[in-house]
This record gives sequence, C-alpha cells and structure tokens, in this order.
Amino acid sequence: AHYNTDDYLNFEKYRARTIAAITRWSLNPIYVKWSRFILREAMRLYYKKVLFFQGDKSLTPPREVLEEFVHLNPRRKLQTPKGSEAPTAAANFPRPSAKLGGLGSEYPLYFLSKKLLSSSKFTVNKRIVVVGGSSHSYALLETLCSISYLNLPNVYLIIERPPLPLRCNAADKSSEADILAEDSSEESKLDDEYSGCLSVHDVDHPIEHEMFAMGLVHKINVVRGSLTDIDRENKAIVVSDELAIEFDVLILATNTVDSSTRRISAISGMHPSKCADCGIFSLGNPTADLLALRWVRRRHSRQDPFVVCGEALRAFCCAAKLIRLGVPPSRIVLAVIEEDPNISHIEDSTMALQFVHYMSESGLKIYWGHNVRDVMLSGNGFLNCVQLERRSLADHEDGAPPKMQHLTVACVALLLCQNASLP
Repeated sequence: AHYNTDDYLNFEKYRARTIAAITRWSLNPIYVKWSRFILREAMRLYYKKVLFFQGDKSLTPPREVLEEFVHLNPRRKLQTPKGSEAPTAAANFPRPSAKLGGLGSEYPLYFLSKKLLSSSKFTVNKRIVVVGGSSHSYALLETLCSISYLNLPNVYLIIERPPLPLRCNAADKSSEADILAEDSSEESKLDDEYSGCLSVHDVDHPIEHEMFAMGLVHKINVVRGSLTDIDRENKAIVVSDELAIEFDVLILATNTVDSSTRRISAISGMHPSKCADCGIFSLGNPTADLLALRWVRRRHSRQDPFVVCGEALRAFCCAAKLIRLGVPPSRIVLAVIEEDPNISHIEDSTMALQFVHYMSESGLKIYWGHNVRDVMLSGNGFLNCVQLERRSLADHEDGAPPKMQHLTVACVALLLCQNASLP
C-alpha cells in the first residue's frame, strides 16, 4: 500500500505462494555476469514468479539488485499539519511486512518478475547531468531510475544543499563531520522540507521519508556544488569554479529565485553573491534563503527594519517566518506590488479581503502597490536604505501619464521574492 506496485504488477494474476522476498544476497564475483540466469533458474526451481528486495536505507543494495531489479516508487501518504500530534489512521495498525521481519515504508523496495527476466534490459552509458534540487528534478530522477528496460549507471545530480537522504553519497565525503553538525543546527530545523526556510513551501517537493524510499542515493552520483559555467562546444560544465564534469545530456531543473536585482540600477550588473554580501537577497532556493537567515540573525540586535518586497503571499510568508525567528513585527516593512485588495493567486474576493485584514492586524508596516526603485549603499558597501515607488492610480484613471510616488526606507536587509526565474 505504500508503493506503486499496481503500476507494474497485477496481483490478480499472481498467487501469494508465487511471491517471495530476498532477505540476504551473496554471489561469487565470478558468476556475476550470469546473475540473470541464476535468478531465472532459482525462480523456476522455487516455483516463484515475483521476487522482492527491500534494503536498508543506509546500506547500498547488491549490484545485481540495482541492475536487474526495478525500483518501486513510493506512494504519498496522508500528511498531518506540523505540530499536530494526532496519529494517522495507518499508524494504528501494524504493517504485515513488519511481522515477517520486513523494514518500514521509508526503505527502498525493488522487485523482479519472470516477465522482466525474459525481456532484454539495456545499459545506457551516456552521462546524464541534472542540475538543481527542485521538485521537478526529483520527479525526473525518480522516473529515470524506475525504467524497467533501461539501466542508467551514469546519472549525476549537481546540487548546493543536498537533502539528508542524499548526503551519505555526496562527493565531499571528507566533510561528513560538517554535515552532521549542520543537521543538528537550529538553522536546518527551519528548512521546510528543503524548499527554503524563508520561501513558500513547495507541496510537490518530496518529504524526507519519501526521499529515502526513492533509493536515489544508490542509483545516482551526487555532486555538492553550484553550476558556474557551461561549455556547450566541449559538452562540459564547471561546478563551483573547481570541478569540470563532461556530459552527454544536460538538464537544468534548479529552483527559481527572484530576479528583481537585474532591474535595480545600483546593482543591475552585480552578481547575486555580491548582492548577498551587501544585504540584498533574492529568495527562492534553500541556499539563498539560508544566507538571508544568517544575515538576519547577525543583525537581530539593530533597530533598523528589514524590508521584504514581492507578491503578497510570498512576502507575508517570508514575514511570518521572520516573526517565528523572533524578529518583532514592527521591524518588518512589506512592499507589496499588488494593490489592496487585489491579491495574486487568490481569486475569491472574500478570501482576499480576509487576507488583507489579517495582514493589517499583524503589526507589520505594509506599503501596498509599492516596488523597489533603487537602493543606496554605504561607503563600506552595505545596504543603507531602499527607495520605493508607487504609481498614482488617480492619474492613471483620468488618462494622464501615471505619476510616481517615491519613498525612502532605511533598512539593514532587503529580501526580494517576486519575479521568479532560473538563477
């Protein structure tokens, strides 16, 4: 019930006595190349049509299992709200596989049938490089690793902050102590299922036990870093200005981040990392959100406000998480690009009015219809103040050219969360 077995197997055609599970696997390396023949003969002598294998999430399954068996994708369970202690209905009943010595639903499950053994399985040695850690990238990797007639041994994932189920196979194993320290830090607890600690939660992103059940750590090669350059002529990419990786197929599936800095004249030609050093952050992925979080923590004692500019839902979500960090609402300034009460992504006018009411009662200083016009930096290169602008709606309705209303707000950080695009 926890895996999509119905996509591959019709249990009306298989009796229970023709299904078995492999608990231990040991094969002399001399006979590895005849593993398909050995499996087929074992199933024939044992009168079995389907074999299952469920390995521990921290141990790599045998090579024969990864090459010959097909991985079953996990099925999403009912989710309870965070902080709720009410158990789900499935938690009140013991799983049958647990009584038989099986593992939990967060462990990867593989299967092999006689039909798959009688059909050919091809090994494709092309190097497939996937850049990013969005929900789309995990859906793609899950599909590539579950093709029953293909074996893809050269799949690479380039990601800056790999989630916990993928960190045990990251290329920088020398920093294992740093990874363990990072997992126990308070900052990692604010990472809402790896969607970004200050951004809107992506409901399509797999949660932790689903990532373990995917078994991606045993099927792909994880490289920790960021994409810095692409050599299309030689089919190679540069990771973190240090590592060059060649590719046959390159897929970009990164998280989308705010791109408002490109239209701000003072920082239009500045790299996002340089903007972060000044106190200007483009939110949207876990790395950018974590940099903003650390900046806010270091300047928590100062009295200047934090400015959040973007769409109403994204800006209010960021403000709510800042309040959860201990920032007083009076120190948060929201520059919302929508006009009151026109809220993007909320079509019901009643809900939009309720949303506006709750925002006005929260104690936040809100400027509706405002956007960032420019920023001013101090002599040391840090953010000093933000210039906001707003179009005059009265002049626009009369047919006259709209007049701009300008406003200057002193601040220590600018968090942008509106124009999402690939970094």
